[in-house]
Amino acid sequence: PAFSTSTDGYDVDFIASTANASGASGSPEDGPGTVNPDVTPVGLVVNAFPNPTAGPLTIDFGYRETGYAPTEATTVSVLHATGRLVSRTVRQAGSTDQLSLDLSGQSDGIYFVAVQLGSGPVTYKKLILQH
Repeated sequence: PAFSTSTDGYDVDFIASTANASGASGSPEDGPGTVNPDVTPVGLVVNAFPNPTAGPLTIDFGYRETGYAPTEATTVSVLHATGRLVSRTVRQAGSTDQLSLDLSGQSDGIYFVAVQLGSGPVTYKKLILQH
C-alpha cells in the first residue's frame, strides 16, 4: 500500500518528497511543497502521543521494542499542515528512545512530525493539536 493508517485514524506513516512549483525537490524543512504520490511504507517505528495533544508531546522511536540502536543522527521536525517549520531537533546517535516536545505555544490544527534517520527517507506522523 502507498501508506498506512492506524485504527484510531490519527497516525499516518509514509515516505514523501517535496517539490516546489518549479519541480525542485527538497526536504520538509525547505518549506511547503507537494507530497509525492509515489510513497512507500517505512520500517522505522515512530509513535507520537498523546494524539490529539493540548501541547505536551512525546515522540517514541521504539528502540526498546525493536532492539534497534541508531548509528546516525536523527532529525525530528514538527511542521504545520501549511508546511511551516515549527520545531527542529537533531538527536545524536545513541540518544534515548524518547523525545519530549511542548507545542502549547502553537495554534490548534493539524501538524506533522517528520523523523529522518541520517540522510534516509522521512517518516511522518499526523498530529492533532487541540488546546
